[in-house]
Amino acid sequence: MEKQVVNSKIIEIASKNDITKTVTMMVHKNDSVNGNGLDFKQEYVEQFKNTLINKPVVAKYYEEYDDLGDHEPEFDDNGRIVKLNTIAIGTIYESWIDTYNSDDGETYNALYAKADLWNYKYPEIIACVERLYNEGSCDSSVEVEIHQYGENPLPHYRYSTDFTYLANCLLGSSVAPADSDAGVKAINQKEIASAIKNDLKRLEDNPQITDEEGVETMSTVEVFNKGKEVKYHGELEISSLKFEEVANQIYNKLNPINAKTDSRTYKYWIRDLYTDYVIAEEWDDYDTLWKIPYTIANDEVTLASEDQWQKGSLGFIPENSTELNQLIQEKESKVAELNSQLTTLKEELNTMSEQKTTEVAELETKIAELETKVTELSELVVSEKEAKTSIETELNTKVEELEGQITELSKYKEKVEKAEKDAKIAELNSKYSKLLSKETFASEETQKAIEACNVAELNSLVVQEIAKEKVEAEVEINSKDDVTVVASKSEDLLPTDKKSKWHSPSK
Repeated sequence: MEKQVVNSKIIEIASKNDITKTVTMMVHKNDSVNGNGLDFKQEYVEQFKNTLINKPVVAKYYEEYDDLGDHEPEFDDNGRIVKLNTIAIGTIYESWIDTYNSDDGETYNALYAKADLWNYKYPEIIACVERLYNEGSCDSSVEVEIHQYGENPLPHYRYSTDFTYLANCLLGSSVAPADSDAGVKAINQKEIASAIKNDLKRLEDNPQITDEEGVETMSTVEVFNKGKEVKYHGELEISSLKFEEVANQIYNKLNPINAKTDSRTYKYWIRDLYTDYVIAEEWDDYDTLWKIPYTIANDEVTLASEDQWQKGSLGFIPENSTELNQLIQEKESKVAELNSQLTTLKEELNTMSEQKTTEVAELETKIAELETKVTELSELVVSEKEAKTSIETELNTKVEELEGQITELSKYKEKVEKAEKDAKIAELNSKYSKLLSKETFASEETQKAIEACNVAELNSLVVQEIAKEKVEAEVEINSKDDVTVVASKSEDLLPTDKKSKWHSPSK
């Protein structure tokens, strides 16, 4: 799991009474990458936005630095946040999605939230926040715990598919939010830190307004609606509010926060929510239910006064006997109506059965014919399979016999080939020992040719031998036939032909 701090913005502060002030915050833009590379996709914001409900608006003051810190969470052995070591100065009670016109001129979908700030307990802090808001320079930062990222998360872009909103925190001057304009913000946080210091001193001097011993403050993460899921019935006609948002408002009104003690009194949890009333169960008495009417005006839920609440039990059977008898009569009437409808349906079914009897008989005949054909085809397939298996067996047997014969013949073939080769080598030795000189016959070239039964190579060696001997014989003859001729006249050395002889003068 990974924590992410995302820049958010206070866009409205309104006084409800002397005890609390309502603050409206733009938590973050949807489908827009922030300075940390984190993108909150609207489909997942819709799914997890209600995790912001009942989470605190907090701050952590460090006296040695005269500055604010971070959320400072503590975890249990299972990794769940059990405590936020911060001062809770308010509680978020509503969240929704709407459009937001950014300073860059673009329009985005954004997550919004409303919170009650405890003016009674921390007047200087709230006054400082309100003054900074009026000056247009009061921002906040929401902390989100990331449980899982989408595909291929990168440092410059990633989006979460599972996350939980933890708190909205006033950050210290050394804590950088995701937005780039944190420089101006750091100066304002110093002023808030000073206000926190003064309020803490006031609480020390007035212990009667500190948290009562044993009371759990809202800085501890609580479980909404006792961990039970609200069942919704019908459809709201008010487009600006969703059933979940109505349930959140009713839950907070049934279980209000004591701003003096920073604690919540748990009285009821919501079982069923209808369009004009809610069924709530007493927190510590599962046998007691209440039917509580409510109205909606200007997106604000108003519960009926307690004298209009109706007490009942599981299944919500009212205690009033007159209403119970009326309810029984209504149920009996409904049962009679349903029985009448059931009888009509049975009669229609019988009529349809008679009309369909012939069609069913025809279909059954066709089914029987098809089943017979299927049986015949199955028998044919089995018969062909048996024949194929028999042929394959015979072929395999024949192949094995032939392979055995080939193996036996291969042995004789090798012996015959070796005998033939030995006879051929003996024949070539006998023949070419007579045709070649002893030196040539004993050479490595000749012996390799004989071993390979290479007759062409051997004949070539014989030809070379004969040619060599012929050349040597001619050289020897020429050396023996050289004759010296002595010329008696110079003419004897000149060549003559018959024609010149005929025309020469006689002497």
